[in-house]
Amino acid sequence: MNDRLAPLIFMPPPTGKLWTGTSADAGTGTAVTIRRSDESVVNLPLPAFWLDPPWHRIPAVVADVVAGIIADMGVVVSALLRDLSEESSPASFHSAEVQVPRHRMIPYRPERYGLLADDFDHVSVVDLRLATTRDENGRFAYSPKQIQRWEATADDAPLAGGGWVPAATFPPDVPSLDHLNAKIDQLHALAPKAAVMVSMNPHRIAAELPLVLSQNPDGVILRCDDVGFDGLMMAAATRFASRAIAKSGNVIPLWIHGGDLTPSDAAKLVQLGASAVSMDSWCNQVIYRIEATLVQSSAARLGYNVLRDITPATINALVQEEVQDELNEYLGLCEAAGANGNDERLIAKDGHWAKTLGLKQV
Repeated sequence: MNDRLAPLIFMPPPTGKLWTGTSADAGTGTAVTIRRSDESVVNLPLPAFWLDPPWHRIPAVVADVVAGIIADMGVVVSALLRDLSEESSPASFHSAEVQVPRHRMIPYRPERYGLLADDFDHVSVVDLRLATTRDENGRFAYSPKQIQRWEATADDAPLAGGGWVPAATFPPDVPSLDHLNAKIDQLHALAPKAAVMVSMNPHRIAAELPLVLSQNPDGVILRCDDVGFDGLMMAAATRFASRAIAKSGNVIPLWIHGGDLTPSDAAKLVQLGASAVSMDSWCNQVIYRIEATLVQSSAARLGYNVLRDITPATINALVQEEVQDELNEYLGLCEAAGANGNDERLIAKDGHWAKTLGLKQV
């Protein structure tokens, strides 16, 4: 995977700077604090989240294990009950009895497919989605397999006859963007200990972000993973949004979902103003590898159940291989960047990037 923000360079401390050691809150720090509009606080262990896990690609019982292992690393994991459970196997990830607190995010989509009242129990973040969903083929739609997981439909009675289901663009019970605060208040009531964050596309950010901020969300998630949205556009949107939030007087977090990112990309986004960055490009690989194992298995082709071969130990090994090193590097780069002042952490080796982002050029 190539660095999408390769024209940006981390700056080391100046020569001759007296050594002081790294402070506990260098870079981003580790813990993330979100202050809700009612002044209560949601504390999260890391500036890292998994926004769009393709849970429907693997059996629910396996997805439940994957979610738990990655959440135990300190990553906020997005999942509905029906993403991780079946009637015969309830999800342990959502259990309040887990000894180590797991931080769960629920996606509140306009269509609310698969959403249950119990999803709001013990949740840390509600993702109020205003960004229209694309499927893996680029449609603004949901696949039959995805809908079947959410709606728990029988194989012989699929929703919409087994076809693709169009994705909605806006919650049907909200008349317009300037009435979004009513929906935010409703979600606060349903999840009284969770932060309600609004996720949106950044394509019309200058016009739409001020409207979103005026509705008093607990945070904003920019989805910079759409088709054709390149590294410079993502960096510029992060910079713009961070400054717009500061200018508005809202002390709220800015989370960035950038699709395929390297640890270096993720850490650079933090220096440009992000409070947390999505780990989807690493975490999704765990699901894809499990899916490939199930599909390619000769036993599976003969109709045998091979789930016994996908054990928690196997999944943990995959997580260590695909996620742990990248997460450690991301956090390490964020910490190292704290050795400099905010305006001295990044420099650009490309004049266009330097001008667009307001950075010095090497």
